[in-house]
Amino acid sequence: IFDSTYRMLTRWNSSREQVYRVAAGLTEGKRPGGTAFYRAVEMSLASELLPVAGRRRALVVLTDGRENSLFNTLFRRGTLLGTRNEPAFQQMIDLAKRERVPIYIVSIANNGNEISRLSAFRGPDAAMRYHPAVARRLEQLAEVSGGRVVFPKRLNEITPLYQQISRELGTAYSIGYVSNIPAEYQGFREIRVSTRDQHLRVVQSRAGYVSQ
Repeated sequence: IFDSTYRMLTRWNSSREQVYRVAAGLTEGKRPGGTAFYRAVEMSLASELLPVAGRRRALVVLTDGRENSLFNTLFRRGTLLGTRNEPAFQQMIDLAKRERVPIYIVSIANNGNEISRLSAFRGPDAAMRYHPAVARRLEQLAEVSGGRVVFPKRLNEITPLYQQISRELGTAYSIGYVSNIPAEYQGFREIRVSTRDQHLRVVQSRAGYVSQ
């Protein structure tokens, strides 16, 4: 769970009862508020998923579509940094590229309070730029990791989306190959997967990779 901080409520286990108990407690009490999204993703990739290395791994994130550092910068300075000028975001993206764990993001927007604060303090233009900026960052994270992001409109859409993600992970395959492009040619390399049977539909998790 993450809000203004990141906390691990239960370690990897095979007990559904334990998971149910933890999940039931998420609605109890008051949380500090805020969303340390970048930090939560980094901790999950770097620490919590290491014990399952060598097996199929995936990270599924349920978020309200907020990010503390992005909001604070816009609120205090009145400017919205580009992703290349946002060190915390780039650090998370670089880690996602290295770990190669597909990240599936379910983002249900609930940032009315942030929009109101931005509009009152920085004007409606700043408020209107906040949510699209968060969405673009979520999309970029999902793309580089080989996952995807979905934006449900209602709470009752979340459970079917989790079921859909589960089915996708259960039918996913990894394909390895050795490139015939000389190693000295660095940069982005596009990957395109096709089938001989044109009636089959292939969904790629990655559009390519960067050779360094």
